[in-house]
Amino acid sequence: MAGIGFELKKLFRRKGLFASLRAYGYAGIICTGPMLLGVLLQLGILLLCSWAGAPRDQQDLLVCMITYTLLFSLTVTSFFSMPVTRYLADMLYEEQEQTILPSFWGSSSLMLVLGCTLYGLFLLVSGATLLQGLLCLWLFAEMIVNWNAMSYLTAIKDYRGILCSFLAAIALAFGLGFVLVVLLAALPLWLLPDAEFGGADGQAEEAILELQPDYEPWFEPILEPASGEVESLL
Repeated sequence: MAGIGFELKKLFRRKGLFASLRAYGYAGIICTGPMLLGVLLQLGILLLCSWAGAPRDQQDLLVCMITYTLLFSLTVTSFFSMPVTRYLADMLYEEQEQTILPSFWGSSSLMLVLGCTLYGLFLLVSGATLLQGLLCLWLFAEMIVNWNAMSYLTAIKDYRGILCSFLAAIALAFGLGFVLVVLLAALPLWLLPDAEFGGADGQAEEAILELQPDYEPWFEPILEPASGEVESLL
């Protein structure tokens, strides 16, 4: 983090309105970067869940699982971030780059063992099922390595490149999730071409016809889908 502080000082020394906005923008992104990534992740997951038609209670449960996992991983890594960055700065100053990678694996292993043990105990008393607990532990382990790697990546001082890389990773994950949702919706139509798929619109139409058989719609659709299955998919 010391390297980040020096770079921000250079930005704040520049004069002008745009220079100040740029400096404050970089400072805000660096300070709130992990939380911003978590918010983007949550929004993307909620959007994919709504497209997939997941029930509201399942969406809330998924958000809670991810939120607790992110917060717990950030809490664990926060206790190690200062000594890790201090050691990293000292090794770079002494030009002992060969010690950096082993220290990364060592610190990551220590955080994984300690963090997974504590988080596993929390999951045992949280009421989560076995599958939910394993998924939370899997995400927790990934985030531990991710947050620790961010401390090491800042030594490169290519903050814009790091930010763009993380944004590209989020976009790739969201894109793959969207493709998965589309495949889950299209596979039944391809595997069962003769099946009838009904939805809430069809049930509402049947209920209206039962109450008032001579009911006539107020409007006609501009574009008529090719079949009922395509209309349900849309």
